[in-house]
Amino acid sequence: CREYRLRPPVFSRWREEFLERAPEIFATERSRGDEQERITGLEQMVGRLTMQLEVAKKRLERPDLSLERQREMIDMLAQEYPLTVACEVLGVPRSSYYYQPVKSPDETKLKGAIKKTAAEWPTYGYRRITEQLRRGEWVVNHQRVQRLMGLQAQIKRKQRRTTNSKHGFPRYPNTTTAFYKTVPLTDNGGNTKPLEG
Repeated sequence: CREYRLRPPVFSRWREEFLERAPEIFATERSRGDEQERITGLEQMVGRLTMQLEVAKKRLERPDLSLERQREMIDMLAQEYPLTVACEVLGVPRSSYYYQPVKSPDETKLKGAIKKTAAEWPTYGYRRITEQLRRGEWVVNHQRVQRLMGLQAQIKRKQRRTTNSKHGFPRYPNTTTAFYKTVPLTDNGGNTKPLEG
């Protein structure tokens, strides 16, 4: 007390408080250590599960698995886990899981109906044939009839000219073209020609 200039009653009061609350203080330090051990254990578990999930994803992301096979696997997993988790693990969007492809009717039957209608009314075009088919049992639009009749001609697109080089104007109006030829002259003012021989 003399060294730190404390009065004896203050020191004795601090000592009494410490002795009363000492188990609480040391218990919190122990619990902190226990919590830290628990946190490290959980982190290790998360790391292990993450690796297992990555291995499972790599195993399941083979290109030879068809969508039907993946749907079967999702159905099996969906019995134990949520559907969103099962789809996420297999890498299949939920929209692909729920998608039911619409089967188009046989186009050969429609082609036969088009040929039959065209034989009955040879002057009809694709629009009138479409109307005749609609009056019957077919639900079809004019574009499909036109495609099946083979009337869609390939139209050549107009080429856009970005540069018009077929004009009579000088190509580079700000430049002049001049050729200078230097020919050595003889004493009498004529040109020299090399001797052949």
